[in-house]
Amino acid sequence: MCGIAGIWSQKIAWAELSAIQEMVKQLQHRGPDAMGLAEFPKMVLGHRRLSILDLSPAGNQPMFSEDGSVALIFNGEIYNFRELRQELEAGGAVFHSKSDTEVILKLYLKHGRDAVSKLEGMFAFAIWDENRGECLLARDRFGEKPLFYTEPGERFAFASEMGPLSLLPWLEREVDPEALSLFWQLHYIPAPWTCEKRIRKLPAGCIAIWNGRSLRIDRYYPQPVAPFSGSFADATRRFEELFFQSVGRSLVADVPVGLLLSAGLDSSSVAAAAAKFQALKTITVDFQGADSAQSEAAAAEQTARELKLPHRRVHPRLDLIAEAELLLRHFGEPFFDAAMFPASAVYQALRGECTVVLTGDGGDEALGGYRKYARWGWMRAAHRFGETSLASSLESTIAGWYSRKSEWRARLKGWLCGLRSTSVGASAHRVGRLVLTETRSDLQGIFRSDVTWWADAAPLGRLEETLNRIARGDAARAAMEKEMVDILPEKMLRKVDIASMVHSIESRAPFLNHRLVDFLRSLPTSYLWGGGQSNPLLREAFKRERRPEILRRGKTGFAYPLRETLDKQSRNLQERLREDVFLKSLVQPGAIDRIFTEHRLGTPWHTTLILKLLILSIWNAQRPGDPKPSSP
Repeated sequence: MCGIAGIWSQKIAWAELSAIQEMVKQLQHRGPDAMGLAEFPKMVLGHRRLSILDLSPAGNQPMFSEDGSVALIFNGEIYNFRELRQELEAGGAVFHSKSDTEVILKLYLKHGRDAVSKLEGMFAFAIWDENRGECLLARDRFGEKPLFYTEPGERFAFASEMGPLSLLPWLEREVDPEALSLFWQLHYIPAPWTCEKRIRKLPAGCIAIWNGRSLRIDRYYPQPVAPFSGSFADATRRFEELFFQSVGRSLVADVPVGLLLSAGLDSSSVAAAAAKFQALKTITVDFQGADSAQSEAAAAEQTARELKLPHRRVHPRLDLIAEAELLLRHFGEPFFDAAMFPASAVYQALRGECTVVLTGDGGDEALGGYRKYARWGWMRAAHRFGETSLASSLESTIAGWYSRKSEWRARLKGWLCGLRSTSVGASAHRVGRLVLTETRSDLQGIFRSDVTWWADAAPLGRLEETLNRIARGDAARAAMEKEMVDILPEKMLRKVDIASMVHSIESRAPFLNHRLVDFLRSLPTSYLWGGGQSNPLLREAFKRERRPEILRRGKTGFAYPLRETLDKQSRNLQERLREDVFLKSLVQPGAIDRIFTEHRLGTPWHTTLILKLLILSIWNAQRPGDPKPSSP
């Protein structure tokens, strides 16, 4: 795992060379082991290395072709690099290292841009081809590794994080209000938007080609898959084969590898599969303040004991404000996920334990483990029978309940709002986000009347139109695919990337092997959530493996006492937000104190509201070149 950066200009001069060195410096946490630069007449590349495979200098980057005309910088891991290397060697290729980086380079020299589709793993890389005068950028299928770029002009630049691009002296910085609207509604900013108008995200599953005149972006994933025609038993056997193969490949490293083990089914399954290959060290988090009902530690420890895996508990401490400041410095834009605070604390606690960590991330998305997936099919049927009017009536009926403390009433309101939506795309993006969050009327009593970006629905509509062009299949399957190309890469996996890499740790997700995911995409949805039990395919596979300790596991969230932690720090937070000049330009006088008063009385959505306001405050304070707070 590493950090990459590059700048193209008609003529590389002192300004570009100075800028690339600063960009690479900003990425040091992503690669503390080595640094390298490559200079061409029109391109300069920079790299920071976190050594995972072939720890020798032979694995350093940038890596060059024999004649020096092609250079590669790469962030990620290629899990099928050994098979690809054998194929290339059979064709006469000569290797000078044992790294997966060199495999990508040789593969490009043989296949050009088609090399990307042959890679199995997580990656974001750039290849400069001097003879063609082209720069190829590529991002992996599920967006495990991020990649940002500036709008092309006299210069074109890219990097693993937004921060290095935001510091470019020639970049005109301007907040994109559409992106802020998306953040407020979704809690993240989808690709290709960022909070800066002139910086964009390369979407997951895409390549980009810059030829000095224009930037072309092509999507290579997802592709259609042939429907699976076998029985459930056949599907179970094939799933088991692919899953165990993926876990085995994820264990390959020349540094210590561990596994983040919770009480949930997904990480327990990864642990059970890993135990067939090696006695992997397992680590469980036990947050101070979590009660016995919240804590996963005892159940996880029992799983490790039954699998005969070494196990250790870590006890992270967490300061919400300090953690938010650290994370947003690397997100570079507003981003909120309640799990990002404990996730960062967890990875910080793992420093020194291991350099690579396996997780159960992506299991629910790949296997349809979320209950909402099954409901979306019913929602589509309800639309056909005119149930949206019923939903609207019910929503109006419970509108008066929403301000009360009952959490289930807030959940019901959010669910009905999704039912009332006119498309599965809308349901997919609204059901999960309007649950336990604020309504328009609530926010009209908080924001100033001249601040309207939070209510702009147009960007969300455009996002849904884009996703509707990508997704395939019936209602539930289409909703799953939309999450795979949007929410998974830009929310869940971006959180994991930042939370782990800020502490120089590589996180690997065996459930996100694309061969495994494509197989699951080919299955009837009845195989994914039939019989009234979550993850039936995964459970059946481990029943065959005679692993009853896995079958006991259900779906559990991140066991972290967020509300309790916020309550302990609420006085400091209240004072900070009340005195923040930027927030004063957004919210009505007295709004901050009113929010905290209602929070202490138990209003269910105020925890999220307070943290979103904190995120905006910190983001504005950290934004480079903008010392005076101003309303977007």
